Amino acid sequence: MQAPHICLASALLALTAIVTYRPTAELQFVRADTNQEALCSIKILNEQQVPVAYKVRTTHPKNYRVKQGRGILQPSHSEVVNVILLSGNLTNGSPTVFS
Repeated sequence: MQAPHICLASALLALTAIVTYRPTAELQFVRADTNQEALCSIKILNEQQVPVAYKVRTTHPKNYRVKQGRGILQPSHSEVVNVILLSGNLTNGSPTVFS
């Protein structure tokens, strides 16, 4: 089964002057079949000298769960945001955006 590729929103790209995040372009979910959940992570790093608030959302909340999707990053700290592709859900060609 081909792994779905998920684009990160341009809203996240605009944040590159404030925070650094990896991966920078897309998330890749790998699973053996549709009865399994798949996990992918986004690492967000605050490179500023002040705390920064963040929030990660999806355009398909029935297909994905975002864990630790919002918070405050202290200066020079990072946080890992987990995105879970739920079992039974496939991308149907329409793009999923995380912003």
